[in-house]
Amino acid sequence: MIDRKNEGTSDQKETIKEIPTQVLILAGGLGTRVSPITEDKIPKPLIKLNSEDTTIDFISQNLIKLGYRNITYCVGYKADLVVEHIKRKYQSKANIDFSYEDPAQLLGTAGATYEAAVRKKIDTTFILLPGDVFFGWQSIKKMIDFHESKGSDITYGLTSFITPETVDIGNVVIDENNSRITNCYPRKGDMSNRQGINHMATTGVIVANGYRFKEIFANYCEQHHLSKKSKVDVRDDLMPWVSKEQSYNIYAFDLHSEAFDVGTVNNVEYARLNLEKILSR
Repeated sequence: MIDRKNEGTSDQKETIKEIPTQVLILAGGLGTRVSPITEDKIPKPLIKLNSEDTTIDFISQNLIKLGYRNITYCVGYKADLVVEHIKRKYQSKANIDFSYEDPAQLLGTAGATYEAAVRKKIDTTFILLPGDVFFGWQSIKKMIDFHESKGSDITYGLTSFITPETVDIGNVVIDENNSRITNCYPRKGDMSNRQGINHMATTGVIVANGYRFKEIFANYCEQHHLSKKSKVDVRDDLMPWVSKEQSYNIYAFDLHSEAFDVGTVNNVEYARLNLEKILSR
């Protein structure tokens, strides 16, 4: 996933062409699944996987190396610690910004994305990444190209997971003729009732048109009689709903890489012992 060779000289960084697409990274959750590790003292993005780097470091470093320099972190729980860490390590390397949500009233992944898109006035293509999933980030550019060639409103990244501990996964039903998503199942629920699903899992990796994403979120809230400050999840709420709405163009994209979810205690411990193996996939 991450090529750590030849990392870090200023000359090499200057030769990398900057990709203007805005990136949003979700880094504001409570991290309840890893609370035995964090002990409620540090947020999940700052869990160290080796002596130097945290989960958010591996994501940030790889994005910057690939040319993504416009990065907004959606922060909430213990935001001050995340912000200080990110500013100290990456402010001189990229255009860093933060979108804050109230830790006492977290908005969920879709709500946090909507707030960031509104505040940043994002109306064109943007990338949404979970802060606890590692995958082949180099495939993002191809995903953007696919998204724009299809005129897609939201493009959903799919992959297979190599996580040793079983995690709840979502699935989609795809029209094999054109890669359109016709149904989307949330992560929790009876797997036996999922008819016609693709064998790959949803990742939370999304490329979307900012204007259309804001419209979709607003329509979801209106139809469900929710305020725009309600807690709404991308994978479990928004995508299962919008996949059935005929007025939107929702596509699937095969990321052609394996993903690793570092969001549980066992998976963090496995990652610490097998980091090079995970990052080389």
